[in-house]
Amino acid sequence: MATAGHTYTVVYERDPETGSICASVPVLDLATYGQSLDEARSMMREALALHLEGLTEENMPIPADVLHVEAMTVELDEPAPERAGL
Repeated sequence: MATAGHTYTVVYERDPETGSICASVPVLDLATYGQSLDEARSMMREALALHLEGLTEENMPIPADVLHVEAMTVELDEPAPERAGL
């Protein structure tokens, strides 16, 4: 049986409450976590493989990854401080 590689954008974020590293693939609505970046990466690799195998077994299409990812900075004016008594 031939194998095919699939590449997806994975987003890593730290959970401020637990300190865990949350990993997600937005285009697949797939998420997992680990106590370290390496563990989160390993868990995501396993979750991705299982998810894609399930899609294949169900004869469902494997979605393409997002078209483009970029970091975008937006600057906001700071609100003026409120004055007491006015």
